[in-house]
Amino acid sequence: MIPAKEALVTEVSNGYRSLVVVVLSPLAFALVFACWTIFAVLGIELQDALGFGDLAFAVLLAVPMLTGALASLPMAHLAERKGGGRVMLGCLLLICPFLWWIGHAVHYREFVAAGAGLGLGAGSLAAGLVYVARWCPRRRVGLALGLYGAGMLGAGLSYLLLPLISQAYGWRM
Repeated sequence: MIPAKEALVTEVSNGYRSLVVVVLSPLAFALVFACWTIFAVLGIELQDALGFGDLAFAVLLAVPMLTGALASLPMAHLAERKGGGRVMLGCLLLICPFLWWIGHAVHYREFVAAGAGLGLGAGSLAAGLVYVARWCPRRRVGLALGLYGAGMLGAGLSYLLLPLISQAYGWRM
């Protein structure tokens, strides 16, 4: 009788944990994705303020994506070894100083370096896929991964909110 009770407790706690994973992981991914696309929104203001050309603007937009693409495979491997939750949290903490740096950067190179740091946070995408797939029941993995992918909503929020904040408080905010 006791083993059946333990199985029920394990099933309920795993169900609760998988629900938390499925809800919080897309929110974390949305935050990272919003940071990843910050230069797409603020790039024109940066170009006007710093006076750099179109090629430099294209590089500024591409660096976070390139760094994120390069970081994804190692982060997924690390997530399999150390745990997806830990790697996702590490990626979130990793982008914090780079977000701060954008508000204080003065030169073009500093913005490119900050963009490269924000790209490293994209490793949370790969780590999150590993994390969500591991914690969801097999029959719900497709739904869970679809909900996780909805974290791309962060880019839409970035495109919507950053211009409003920029107009109200300036782009450094």
